Amino acid sequence: VAGHSTSVMPEIAVYSASKHAVTVLTEGLRRELVKQNSKIRSISPGAVKTEFIEASKVKLPPQFDLSKIPFLDSVDISNAVLYVLGTPPHVQIHELTIKPMERWAGRVAVVTGASAGIGASIAEELTKKGLKVVGLARRVERVEELNKGLKSASGKLYPRKCDVTKEEEVKETFKWIKSELKGVDILINNAGIGLQSNLIDGPVDHWKYVMDLNVMALNICTKEALQIMKENGVDDGHIIHINRITSQIWTPAKGTHKGCASKHAVTVLTEVSFDVNWVKQNSKIRVTSISPGAVKTEIIEASKLEMPPDFYLPTFPFLQSLDIANAVLYVLGTPPHVQIHELMIKPKYKLAVVTGASAGIGASIAEELTKKGLKVVGLARRVERVEELNKNLKSASGKLYPRKCDVTKEEEVKETFKWIKAELKGVDILINNAGIALQNNLIDGPVDHWKRIMDLNVMALNICTKESLQIMKENGVDDAPHISITGNVAGHIPPGFLPMYCASKHAVTVLTEGLRRELVKQKSKIRVTSISPGAVKTEIAEASKLEMPPDFDISTFPILQSLDIANAVLYVLGTPPHVQVHELMIRPIAIPGKKSGNLHNVKCDVTKEEEVKTTFEWMKKNFGGIHLLVNNAAVSDRNSLLEGPVSSWRHILDVNILGLCICTKEAINCMEQVGIEDGHIIHINSVIGHKLPQVSYPLYMYSASKHALTVLTEGVRRELLAKNSKIRITSISPGMVKANILLASGVDPEIANEVINSIPHMEPEDITEAISFILGTPPHVEGSYEGQIWAYIAS
Repeated sequence: VAGHSTSVMPEIAVYSASKHAVTVLTEGLRRELVKQNSKIRSISPGAVKTEFIEASKVKLPPQFDLSKIPFLDSVDISNAVLYVLGTPPHVQIHELTIKPMERWAGRVAVVTGASAGIGASIAEELTKKGLKVVGLARRVERVEELNKGLKSASGKLYPRKCDVTKEEEVKETFKWIKSELKGVDILINNAGIGLQSNLIDGPVDHWKYVMDLNVMALNICTKEALQIMKENGVDDGHIIHINRITSQIWTPAKGTHKGCASKHAVTVLTEVSFDVNWVKQNSKIRVTSISPGAVKTEIIEASKLEMPPDFYLPTFPFLQSLDIANAVLYVLGTPPHVQIHELMIKPKYKLAVVTGASAGIGASIAEELTKKGLKVVGLARRVERVEELNKNLKSASGKLYPRKCDVTKEEEVKETFKWIKAELKGVDILINNAGIALQNNLIDGPVDHWKRIMDLNVMALNICTKESLQIMKENGVDDAPHISITGNVAGHIPPGFLPMYCASKHAVTVLTEGLRRELVKQKSKIRVTSISPGAVKTEIAEASKLEMPPDFDISTFPILQSLDIANAVLYVLGTPPHVQVHELMIRPIAIPGKKSGNLHNVKCDVTKEEEVKTTFEWMKKNFGGIHLLVNNAAVSDRNSLLEGPVSSWRHILDVNILGLCICTKEAINCMEQVGIEDGHIIHINSVIGHKLPQVSYPLYMYSASKHALTVLTEGVRRELLAKNSKIRITSISPGMVKANILLASGVDPEIANEVINSIPHMEPEDITEAISFILGTPPHVEGSYEGQIWAYIAS
């Protein structure tokens, strides 16, 4: 990590510089290897417990407490290497997660509600992993039946009869666990129920039972487990609450509001337990809430839920109990200091058909799928271009079959799919990519233009889909084949021109949903996905001869690359059959193109314009300009809006607003003077800049300054766009950060310490990582708020 950030210890500055050099050399080599289709990856661990530290004889500063630094083990890094080597060629690494379940072998886990469904799956999987598992249930005979199938497992399952809604039974059970098994290391609070009951006239005993089982029983079991963990000195224990997605959203089932309320309560209790109790006691015991969607278990039938008349249950995507058990294994497998981010699954398909494969998005998709080992039939009128593409794919693990076909002609499509079935035995994936946009008006536009757009964008898509589905069904393909349709954002929000093209893409959006519903009614596992990119750099714009509105500046428009869409297709295809895709995240590790650096200490009061100007002139003279400005300087003060003092208010506004504006102005001037087009300005804002918090001490002026900063950031962004500048500006708004700002603000030390100890806070390094992430995004990637990346870092 010293190769990405400047070390706080000057004693290892040269070492840090060497690692920065490695970062740059890695990126340089990567760029050279790209031309050869080879890859190089860099792994950057933090502090690792090795002989290196002692051998280096680094003299640490007196305030540096080595015992408080979290250390990795060497095996963590070797596991990371194995993980990197094990990823398929098309996978980009986001986060590394190491899953050593070995540390739990022989230890004790308690699973409530273990007689069926999720609880039974969790108990079974943990037993197979070598744990001693106590399965609690009222219907203990079902746990005993499960145990018969686990005789060869490396662990052992202990069936135990217990009604967790009865406190005395729970106490007796945990007393037995401590006596017989010497303790507990893991608690899985899985027992739960949903009952049909209204809030206006529902039976009170239903409400009571739901709350008793879903909330009270969870608390009682947690309390007893924690007591034993503390008595035994267990400091790496884990408590997992099996929550529900209904803890976050409303469910359509009639009379389930009390069940939803109970799960919202679980969410709050999980957070409160962690926020207050754990932080105060400095406990390393972890608490995790897993919130699955609908899971196919007995609870649905047992609850006898009455759904609305327009709710069609077969259309509802269900998870399996094993999915939740695997999630539990994943959570338990992370080392104590690791937070979980995401899972990625490799696609497994055989043959794909891509329409419009001669150029742009279609060519990129065909190329990437071929590289992943698939047989790909690339359909195009200009088949010679697909053949040219194929010449560069001789070393690919898959095979590309160029095929001439005008997809607007039904007979050609039928002949093509007939050939596919005869020669390649079937189709598993269809990528409907072919499309066109033509300049036309609705009042006086040429009718043949309208017809060409609808024939290619809508009719051809339907015909290809129909032929693919026919082959899939005839071949009995039931391992979740996929039909992916490349739509466009114009299919959701018309941009105000190209009305017929927009209409065709809106039609595609509706047809995609209609097809999905038809397949669901037939109980088909075939999935249909619509991918809607924004503007993509392809030949379609030139070929369409689009006439843009006079106030439209194409240079200010963010453009995607064809490969971005191909990667989106790979991601969608890589999800398992029961998973719905929600979002993609790109997270480069390094900041490409920047030199290994040195820290230059320059004294400057940012509230004094002349000092700022002199400082930027010095940087321009010595370094030739600047590429990045991070506006971090800020002050706060505990002051009242009624009583002042005025000098305090002025100082806050001078530093937090005026100083920031002066530095921003000088930085942009410097960038423009020396021709730096890819500069970046980052404002360190605060969550207080978006919402005034409820606090016992007045920080109103500080909050006002941060609200002003939010507006100023957007204002600067718009001014840069008006100048057609490529300089980017970003606002990062962290929550509570462990720093001295409270004490410096005049907050009573006792109150400040109480706040720090009771509220989960981040380290300054977390903000640094956010900056690294933002700087790592490619120039064409913008955030979710009109081009501004709003990095809201919640604790």
